[in-house]
Amino acid sequence: MSIHHRVRLSFLLTVLGLSGGSAFGAAPDSLVAVGIQDVTINDGFWSPKIGLWSSVTINDTFDKFEQYGGFTNFDRVAQGLTGNHAGEPWWDGLIYETIRAAGDFLSANPDPALQARVDAYIVRIKAAAAHDPDGYVNTAQQLNNIGYKWKNPPTPGDNHDDDFPHTIYNAGCLVEAAIHYHRATGDTELLKIATRMANYMCGIMGPAPKLNIIPGHALSEETFVNLYQLYRDEPDLKAAVGLPVNEQDYLNLAQFWIENRGNTVGRVSKGSYNQDDISVFLQPTLQGHAVRSVLLASGMAVAGRENSRADYRQTLERWWQNMVDARMYVTGGLGAVAAYEGFGADYELPHDGYAETCASAACGLFSHNMNLLTGNAKYVDTLERELYNGALSGVSLQGDTYFYTNPMSSEPNHRRWEWAGAGLPLTPCCPPMFLKLTSALPSMIYATKGSTVYVNLYVGSQASIRTQSLDLGITQTTGYPWNGTMNFTIHPAAPSTFTVKFRVPGWSGAPEFRINGELASGLAVTDGYATVTRQWQAGDTVGLTLPMPVKRVKSDERVKADRGRVALMRGPVVYCFEGLDNSNAARGILMDEMDAFTATYQPDLLGGVVQLKARTSIVRNLGDTLRREPFTARAVPFFANKNRDDTTMDVWVADATSAVRPVVAGIPSASYVNPGDSVIALNDGIVPRSSDDENVPRMTWWNHKGTSEWVQLTYNKSRTISTVGVYWWDERRVNRECRVPQSWSVQYLSGGQWLPVQGASSYGVAMDQFNRVNFTPVETTAIRVVAQLQSGWSAGILEMYAGTRPPAVPTASHTFAADTVNAFTDGRIPAASDDESIPRQTYWDHKGSAEWAQLTFAAARKLSSLEIYWWDERRLNRDCRVPQSWSVQYLSNGQWLPVQTQDTYGTAMDTFNTVRFAEVETTAIRVALQIQSGWSAGILEMCAYEPDFLTPAQSWLVERGLDKSTSLLSDTDGDGISLLTAYALGLEPDRNPVNAMPSPALSGGSLGMTFWGARADVKYAAETSTDLR
Repeated sequence: MSIHHRVRLSFLLTVLGLSGGSAFGAAPDSLVAVGIQDVTINDGFWSPKIGLWSSVTINDTFDKFEQYGGFTNFDRVAQGLTGNHAGEPWWDGLIYETIRAAGDFLSANPDPALQARVDAYIVRIKAAAAHDPDGYVNTAQQLNNIGYKWKNPPTPGDNHDDDFPHTIYNAGCLVEAAIHYHRATGDTELLKIATRMANYMCGIMGPAPKLNIIPGHALSEETFVNLYQLYRDEPDLKAAVGLPVNEQDYLNLAQFWIENRGNTVGRVSKGSYNQDDISVFLQPTLQGHAVRSVLLASGMAVAGRENSRADYRQTLERWWQNMVDARMYVTGGLGAVAAYEGFGADYELPHDGYAETCASAACGLFSHNMNLLTGNAKYVDTLERELYNGALSGVSLQGDTYFYTNPMSSEPNHRRWEWAGAGLPLTPCCPPMFLKLTSALPSMIYATKGSTVYVNLYVGSQASIRTQSLDLGITQTTGYPWNGTMNFTIHPAAPSTFTVKFRVPGWSGAPEFRINGELASGLAVTDGYATVTRQWQAGDTVGLTLPMPVKRVKSDERVKADRGRVALMRGPVVYCFEGLDNSNAARGILMDEMDAFTATYQPDLLGGVVQLKARTSIVRNLGDTLRREPFTARAVPFFANKNRDDTTMDVWVADATSAVRPVVAGIPSASYVNPGDSVIALNDGIVPRSSDDENVPRMTWWNHKGTSEWVQLTYNKSRTISTVGVYWWDERRVNRECRVPQSWSVQYLSGGQWLPVQGASSYGVAMDQFNRVNFTPVETTAIRVVAQLQSGWSAGILEMYAGTRPPAVPTASHTFAADTVNAFTDGRIPAASDDESIPRQTYWDHKGSAEWAQLTFAAARKLSSLEIYWWDERRLNRDCRVPQSWSVQYLSNGQWLPVQTQDTYGTAMDTFNTVRFAEVETTAIRVALQIQSGWSAGILEMCAYEPDFLTPAQSWLVERGLDKSTSLLSDTDGDGISLLTAYALGLEPDRNPVNAMPSPALSGGSLGMTFWGARADVKYAAETSTDLR
């Protein structure tokens, strides 16, 4: 009978969220991290960075808080003053977080100057805490009455809202700063302040009759568990701080904060934004504000290690798996929605999403804690993703400029910021969070459980491991992440048998292990770890090699933004394409599966990185048609993006034409560009709907008014130009301050001078259209539009073109009045066949009829393919569908003739349908379509391609019936002669008789070889050898 009573009591405690913490015992799978003071990092990749962050970044962070009044807040409280609080209410917490990071840096590497600086700050914080009889310190409340000071004991009518004041967050940061600084230096002054504040809160918050208060911003859940652990493991500290300490209270309060989400009795719920709409155990996913949500999860993981509760672990595993499967960017970025800095729906991952640095740092900490809770290596894979990508991007290579957001695609105006000032963030939360993660790195490399050592991260280091079951040292050397070779030397204090588990990263192929130089095959891999159990002798070695090919990453098709695109990874590093490495043409790259990337370490690039390079292709916008051309693409690590000149950046590039943005020739520049706009807009190929279309990028001269300004396109070689078109930005209909210019003209560069074009037609300033001027053709490397702005007004440009070809003119047999035939050629790539966010052309309300759509050119063009993106409303339950059938025709001598093709005329939704045909020369191309009976139809985008630009070698392959992408190093017919040899020596690619090969011969005392057909694109060189090797 008594046994049944015990079981029922345990069940009730669990359901009501009143568990007794450590009474449940530590989680059986949990690991113990090898601490910072027991690990020394000596690593080619990380050591210079840690040195930079522990000297430059942390001091820059402290400097900024000094400069902008963060520490003055404590001084004013200590002096009994009120008003004039500097910064946001959570600045106290950010300062404490930076002190925590300083503590961890000091644990790893004592620095008297840094320690003296922090000690001086602690004196100021102590003075502020001493001003309040309860030890309450929260400067925003004490100075500006932001939020409420709770009463102890609680009284009726006390305010329970912690959403904006962030008081609990600040207190939690104080606690973690005190713990980490004590561990580094032995200091107890900050620990006294934190313990007093924690005791005050434990007397106020919790189950009735205490107050139902939960954190407005998660973090304290984890730090109060850490405070419990500190006093449990170091009971002598209680006497040192001279305060009453019942460590169980801290754990209980942390669990109350976790388990009381959704219980809004006596307080206002902040809903899913603050993870407070329902119980955490019922929340299906991480939700709401990304940083808050992930920090809550991180705290639950730490608490779960203490209470060993199945509901904690199951909830966390569900959240984490959904996060990495459906809510995480390839870089580890979290939080797609800028409006609330939070998670969107599953697979909602737009390329301009928020991806806050704080969220990536929090995810690294969460994943580390999940590894310690479960012993599964998959969590370290995500920690590693953050360390090398999502979080690492947040701080510049110089260590003193920062990113708040880390999108997958950005314009040149997405720049790193120094901290505060006009147009820059007022909340510098990311540097402290970044420093928290990176300063803790030594403690994330190794862990233990019983007689097992876990190697989690591949970082050059030495560790001293002493537990009840283990006594050893371990040394790791590696060139990671640039190569996959790791070498370990094991130093047990005495010969002994134990296990070492090596993480096998999820990105890697088959690992190769060597023990004392001998290949070790068949090692068991469990939970992501390869296991080596043996009797270890001092000096035993383990070598691990992980292959590091360049990998193409394809996204789940449910991520709309990634459709038709590919990202690149090598090892744990995600790559990106910056415009300045790719002739400002990165968004026009179109990759083939056959494109092979080479990886080369470049010591002078971005502090020393591996750069990826491949011969691929781009799609070029020729003005009225498109053409695919060879192109050398270069990619650099994402973490190093935007560390040089202003430029575009893209993680995902096209591997399907449905995602490519054709390149318009010319590098754009301007006399001045508003920092919030982008000069790239001048020739990004996106045609606006109107002169005040705010859905496309623009270039403006705001706030220059009435001035003379210019924009310019510069080319890498001379070209003929006879026409320029400008689409003006004008805000008169939205009552703002840009108008079309008073006048403008075109100039061209000649002999270092800017000269006016001759024979120009009128210079138009009409709204909602291209204003085109024709003039006598000029040969130039740069063309310029000079604009005189109206007095009292600024101006801008949405799109500009220059060349000999005006855009093709789109027409159709019929276009519904609310739609536009210009949708064919506006350069806006649809997200789907029912994408209502961009213009479309439809034949509504024509149903079941024969219709056509046409592109007409100013002069005859050679064409070889056409692409069309159909409008289809079936998912919207409306009346347009893809057509029943269609064909392509071209105009020849006044007649429409069918093109010759063996391709199928596709009617697929959500993609371009491509038809390749025998080359034609024409002034117009037409799509003739038969609409399905009872339905109408429409078109989102249509474009005609000229024949691919082929290199001489590609032409040679195509002329001989081979694919243009065939490798010249291959031997397609097996005759022992490579295609390159055949091409270089004037042979044919098919089987060559042996006597067809030219032979060397002596002539006049010289050895030579004669052959026909030397190639200008092949370099010939004579080599000698004495041993033919």
